[in-house]
Amino acid sequence: MKSLASLNIDKWAPSAFCCLKKGDGELSIENGEYGASSGPIEILDHKTLRLNNFSIQGTKPPDAWIYLGQGEINQNTGQKALIVGRDTNWKHCKIHEDLANRQVEIRLGGNQTVYDVDYLSIFCYQYSVDFGSIRFKVDPSRVPVPFHMPPESDRGFPADPAPIDC
Repeated sequence: MKSLASLNIDKWAPSAFCCLKKGDGELSIENGEYGASSGPIEILDHKTLRLNNFSIQGTKPPDAWIYLGQGEINQNTGQKALIVGRDTNWKHCKIHEDLANRQVEIRLGGNQTVYDVDYLSIFCYQYSVDFGSIRFKVDPSRVPVPFHMPPESDRGFPADPAPIDC
């Protein structure tokens, strides 16, 4: 078999990353208000995270969101994440159900990427209260993750899950 050209690449291909760490330990949300907690947090692509063993008593607070941003944790520094398979860019809802040890995938909102944020919070937006959070920084030169490619429908528009009722 003949080839026109070849190229040797000495870099790793981007891949999903497990898990957010600080020192030797994996980062997780522990002992938060309303039972907010998680296990290890994986980065699936530059806009998608997986929270393993995620729990919260979502029926008790006025509102609860998975919220990511940079700097001080408050209404002005972050964005509400979408829960994959439930929320859409056009409609997404607070966490209003009790969740126990669930695997939850979230998608960062707007132009946010995992490289732009330094906190993940379970957050009451109405009263600007952090129920539980972690701090982290992802360096793209050390943790190259895949680019997020939204699914496409048969008509060429981004696919959306069925509408939800908040």
